[in-house]
Amino acid sequence: MAGAAMMADACHHPRPKHDVSCSLSFNRGKASTNGTHVTIQGTTTQATNCRKPKREVLPDYVLGGSVIHVFTKETVSLKDANGTSHTGNDCQINIPEYALPTVNKSTVEKVVVPLNSNVAIDCKRRVLKSSQPTKKPTPTTTTTTTTTTTTTTTTTTTTTEKPHTTHHTTHTTTTTTTKKAEPTEKPHTWDYPKGEVTFFTPNQGACGEWNDDNDFIAALGPDLYGNMDAESKLCGKKIQIQGPKGNSIVVKVADACPPCDASHIDLSPAAFKELGSFVTGVLDVKWSFLD
Repeated sequence: MAGAAMMADACHHPRPKHDVSCSLSFNRGKASTNGTHVTIQGTTTQATNCRKPKREVLPDYVLGGSVIHVFTKETVSLKDANGTSHTGNDCQINIPEYALPTVNKSTVEKVVVPLNSNVAIDCKRRVLKSSQPTKKPTPTTTTTTTTTTTTTTTTTTTTTEKPHTTHHTTHTTTTTTTKKAEPTEKPHTWDYPKGEVTFFTPNQGACGEWNDDNDFIAALGPDLYGNMDAESKLCGKKIQIQGPKGNSIVVKVADACPPCDASHIDLSPAAFKELGSFVTGVLDVKWSFLD
């Protein structure tokens, strides 16, 4: 899962300085450190996933290492080996040159990993936001006033017996008609006009398919995806995303992101790169599901 599977760089966490060979994620978990080890306990959202990394994709990284992502019930404060505290409820632990033990999916597990100066901890405070409804355009009406005026014609007839003058009365009629405005071309409306995207390292997603960095895929949060441990009805659904530069891409839903809120999409690196720079980490976008 994204945010669950291979959470190497998703959801605002920086990329690890080592290549990712193994990954594991927890939801509704607990985490603590004691100076020499990191202890994590919670419900796993995937089985331990280990693979041989693609060196051509991540050429600057050191081979080998593991990433653990945990979304905790409450805010935690984890101290790294240097004594620096990292506080939040969305934490990622990057452990170079370390292979994770075998852990099954959807089970309550406890994992203890070594803590040294090379282990990087990053915690963020994440708050799930409700879906952003889009406003329907307000219909407008125009008032058209039509004025009809009749002209006055005066005819004078003279006879030898008795003058006779005939006058025609002037009548002015004003008619006011109100009608609806002529229909105009409907503007494009976005399901989420104030969305955001991050990026992650894909492998086997929650929808069951295997993907890599070059696939144009997306991961959705629980508000939209639904049960994190099952295939969503949105799997395979296409999404159009407009980036901050105005260009658009289309991606396919292939994974789930437990920490993501409704307006937040986690993208594969190839898709994210089309919209902005990896250095930014987070991009403001507009996006909609395609029919």
